[in-house]
Amino acid sequence: MRTAFSQRFVDAGGVATRVVEAGSGPPLVLLHGTGGHAEAYIRNIASLGVHFRVVAYDMIGHGFSDKPDRPYTLDDYCRHLSDLLDA
Repeated sequence: MRTAFSQRFVDAGGVATRVVEAGSGPPLVLLHGTGGHAEAYIRNIASLGVHFRVVAYDMIGHGFSDKPDRPYTLDDYCRHLSDLLDA
């Protein structure tokens, strides 16, 4: 990426959630689509990081985040995002 970034896991409502962060400034959270993962934004993180603290994460059931055995609904994704922001 040619930019400094960090990767870590946070507990978002009991879900181990992978987060990739770069840059500084106001936070900008990047949401991938269902079936995606944080790498969907890998080419955008450096340029966005010039102006923002970029936070790309793997939604519940995606990428390297936990994948609890249950059907996922929009309510689940919204709750997970809310829990991530609280964390």
